Amino acid sequence: FPVTIRNALNKNSRRIYARKCVVQTIGKSESRDFLEKNHSQGDADSSVQLGLYHKDELVFVMAFGEPRHDSRYQWEIVRAATLAGLSIPGGWSKLINYFKLMTSAESIVSYCDNCWGSGECHAKSGFLPIEVTPPSCFYFKISDIKKGIKRHWTEFIGQVPEIKNSDCDLTEKQIMKKMGYYRLWDCGETVWAYSKGALAGSWGDVWAK
Repeated sequence: FPVTIRNALNKNSRRIYARKCVVQTIGKSESRDFLEKNHSQGDADSSVQLGLYHKDELVFVMAFGEPRHDSRYQWEIVRAATLAGLSIPGGWSKLINYFKLMTSAESIVSYCDNCWGSGECHAKSGFLPIEVTPPSCFYFKISDIKKGIKRHWTEFIGQVPEIKNSDCDLTEKQIMKKMGYYRLWDCGETVWAYSKGALAGSWGDVWAK
C-alpha cells in the first residue's frame, strides 16, 4: 500500500516527463516482474504488454487483454503501474496512444479503484466515465497489510470446511475472523471506456452521439 498511497497523494520523490521517454513492447516475464513489485495487486493475465523507458530504465508498464467483465469492448487495460516513487506526467496518454495505433483498437475499457484515484488520466486520454460500481469488501491479515496483500471471499470457497458446509450458522465475516482475517470495504470502481463508435447494448446510444 505505501506505493499506492504516495501516488494518490502525488508525493512521489521523482518526476520524469513522458516526452523524454520511449515506448516499447515488452515480454510477459518482464511485465510480470515489474507489476509484482510496483502494482498493489501484482500481475494479471494479459496478451499485450507495453513499457515506457527512460534512458534504458523501465519506468511504466501497461498491460492489455481480453475484457474480463464486459464483452462489448475489444480490449481491457488489466494493469498499469509506474516505478515506485516516480511520477510520469503524460505517460498514461503516451502508452494509450501507442496502443491505439499499434492495434487499431476500436474500444477499450478500464476500471479505476476509487480508493486511490479519480481517473483523471483516463479523461485526458479520451475515455468517458460509464458507471460507478458499488463498494465491495476484501480481507487481510495484520501481518500482511504492509505487503499490500488482500484477498476476496471467493478465493476461499471450496477450501474452508465452514464455507463448504451449507448448514454452517457462521456468517462470512465470522468465518474469516476465525481464520485471522479482518474485513475492509473499498469505495467501488469507476468504469472508464474509450470507443470510436457505438457499442452494442444499453450504452450504444451514448457512444452514437
